Amino acid sequence: MPGWRTGRAFVDSMAVEDDSGRFNMWRMIRRGIQVLSGGACLACLGAEPLTLAHFQQRIVETHPAFAAEVLHVAVAEKRRDALRGREDWILSASPFYRDEEPVSSSTFTPTDQQLFGADLSLSRSVWNTGGRVGFSLNYDYTDQETPLIEIPGAAAGMGLVISEPSFHRHRALITYLHPLLRNHRGIQDRLEYDLRDLDVRLSELQTLENREDLLLEMSSKYLDWVLLVEQLRIVRGREQLSVDQYEESGRRRAQNLVDEVDVLRAENGVQVARQRTVLTQAHARAAQRELEILVSLEEDGTRMPDFALYETSEHPGVDESWYASSRPMRTLETLRDQLRRRMLSLADGERARLDLVLSGGLASGDVSYGDSAEFDRPEAQIGLQFSVPLGNRTMKREAEATLLELQKIHKQEEHMRLQLKAALETVHIQMGELEKVIELNRKQVNAAKKQTAEERKAYDQGRSPLTFVIQSRDGEARAENLHAENAVQYQKMFLQYQALRDELLPGD
Repeated sequence: MPGWRTGRAFVDSMAVEDDSGRFNMWRMIRRGIQVLSGGACLACLGAEPLTLAHFQQRIVETHPAFAAEVLHVAVAEKRRDALRGREDWILSASPFYRDEEPVSSSTFTPTDQQLFGADLSLSRSVWNTGGRVGFSLNYDYTDQETPLIEIPGAAAGMGLVISEPSFHRHRALITYLHPLLRNHRGIQDRLEYDLRDLDVRLSELQTLENREDLLLEMSSKYLDWVLLVEQLRIVRGREQLSVDQYEESGRRRAQNLVDEVDVLRAENGVQVARQRTVLTQAHARAAQRELEILVSLEEDGTRMPDFALYETSEHPGVDESWYASSRPMRTLETLRDQLRRRMLSLADGERARLDLVLSGGLASGDVSYGDSAEFDRPEAQIGLQFSVPLGNRTMKREAEATLLELQKIHKQEEHMRLQLKAALETVHIQMGELEKVIELNRKQVNAAKKQTAEERKAYDQGRSPLTFVIQSRDGEARAENLHAENAVQYQKMFLQYQALRDELLPGD
């Protein structure tokens, strides 16, 4: 089998055959194309078609970028929750020992004193009130030497003992500090946690935006594959017509109805059509394999897309109330909430600090350790702690800067609203105009087919050369290609329209 040879060399190689067998080779090629086309169709029946919805679902379920975005939100949540540790109980212990010879200020001052003991405390912040609660246990032991106070008339070495040489003391206290002005209800304590909580919301919105952008990009690749498959169908049909034309030219040449140049033109048309088929098939197969890899599908050469390429979709205009709930506007609103929360903290920081301090507990002591732990001496205390910042220029300047940032966010919202409106209306108008163009393309394809039929009829009647038939068929293929390209452009615009309206990502 000599294969696909072009030009006069192929005709010369076949010249030794008679007129009835000269085109047997091309008949074999034609039958081969039919067999391959039929086999491909049978294979397509056996392979599960890949719809756009299934392809998008595979992206959501298997693409690592989607999982990475989910983890991004999880990281932000963990960092936020880590700040709750500031409400955890804090256990502290402080043992001590002191040895001294006190400077005598009276006759009752010890001449030597040793003290040792330990403080054990448990405390935590209470964010709901801004207060702080604590429990403490204290033990100390005193060992001291004090001078005797001599009593007149008493024997030598006899005198009055003014204090015990050793003493054990125990104390248990509950304390609570409650803010009355600054940090009321934990405004200061909760600041960083509240800001991180809003960061989580920002991460969620940004994650949705990133995932939708990825879905839009991958869906566009799917539509590119759909276009290549449609173009492959067109070029295969063109190739089949070229083979039919070549065979017809061969029969006519055998009957001396056409010139040899018509046979050569038909042969050249077959070669050109075949080259286009091979090249388009290669591009379609490469695009298919890329999509299979991206969504973790097994390689299957018979897999085909299932997509209504030439169908149009409804794309109603956007109501004005939609803009406020759009994802970009929600992002800016979250940024505004962060600034408002910071502003609340700054305003609170300019206030005076007035804290109510309450404490109460039990204490006991004795020269004997066993009798010193009876905790039979109640004690209680109530007090106020007051402080006020003088000047506080730092917070004032921070507050002024935050107010300016709030004004900036307001202008950014106006800008974003204009951008969204312009983008949506632009795509909406383009889709409407493309629908008209696609309808014109459909009419152009029908007109091109009718022109080809008329050119073929004129050629069969000997009133027109073969060149006009070939040109008409090429024009028909170009019209079909243009129809397919505009249809894909329309479908991509519809995906973009869905993305702008935050409707492309399932489950958003």
